[in-house]
Amino acid sequence: MIDENKDMSTQEIQHSLTQVMEIPDIYFNGFQLLLGNSDLNALLLRNNFPVARLNMSFTTAKTLLVHLEDLMQKLERVTKHDIMTTMEVNEGLQTLTTEQGQHEE
Repeated sequence: MIDENKDMSTQEIQHSLTQVMEIPDIYFNGFQLLLGNSDLNALLLRNNFPVARLNMSFTTAKTLLVHLEDLMQKLERVTKHDIMTTMEVNEGLQTLTTEQGQHEE
């Protein structure tokens, strides 16, 4: 492994660590996407409340898509388990609600 920090001074390393520590950790479990004429905008949601906004070029969005797909495919391959999308979970919940309603009648 190449040590990219070997030429950095202690002060530069401390400055880099300070910058990293100031980056907020954001958890989200939903999102809304919008397309502009030159970029993609994502509103990140946690329990349906906005927590952050992301703006990225089309090229960055497409590259992110490729890398996310690759990671998810690897996870599903090694775990031998398909991860459900929120659309699939919602469909299952609707089926469950319908079944419960039929049993109550």
